[in-house]
Amino acid sequence: MDVLTNKSIRFRESLVAVLLVVSLTGCGSGGGSVAGLVPTGKTATGSTAVGAGCRNTSYTPNFASGVDPATGQPNRLYHWNHFPLKLFIVSSPQSNSVLVQQAEAGFNWWVTGTSGLITYQVVNDPSQADITVDFENRGYTNYGAVTDYSVNSNGEVTRATITFNMTYLSTVANITPVAAHEFGHALGIAGHSSNPADVMYDGEATYSKTALSTADINTLFTAYCGYALEAPTAAQSFTERCVPPPR
Repeated sequence: MDVLTNKSIRFRESLVAVLLVVSLTGCGSGGGSVAGLVPTGKTATGSTAVGAGCRNTSYTPNFASGVDPATGQPNRLYHWNHFPLKLFIVSSPQSNSVLVQQAEAGFNWWVTGTSGLITYQVVNDPSQADITVDFENRGYTNYGAVTDYSVNSNGEVTRATITFNMTYLSTVANITPVAAHEFGHALGIAGHSSNPADVMYDGEATYSKTALSTADINTLFTAYCGYALEAPTAAQSFTERCVPPPR
């Protein structure tokens, strides 16, 4: 993984301290709010409250203000208002234990990369799920995976579904980097990086990734320190069709 900037390091050090307090008070296991997980007295710009001074340039490098090369539209940032997120993994003829383990390994890149800002737990009841993960044969759609998600007028993600298109991915030895890419969308990164070095780049380079980049992590930090820097005026739903088929 790339070396983090000093700003990111300071953020992560403060975050670890807050997470310890949350754990001791019992909020972590109960899923607490985002406000209980993000440092309330410190941001990269030195503001006195979360979101009060956070900018797209607070954690650099990032692609928060970039243009999605796949659509030509500006990237957007959203966030969940609670953790841990509850994941339901659909059992299907296209999935198996190896694929599920590889997918969870990709999700865990974000847990590790954010020092525990992002947490999730797998549930057996689909009605409890914040994020649903499915493995399907979608046919020759020209994308390897797709994430559908909805956000409210506060810029909070309210649900997400990640679908791996096994028509293509059945030939991929390890779908972990694809899972990491899609989980990034489900966590609130709407759009893509234009840099092939980033996991959130929408190209064949995704398949060769082994970890998040500094820019990937900083972009998510920006989403959660700024609290909907570009919140929609009304609830909306989005679809991210990603990762071209492997050759």
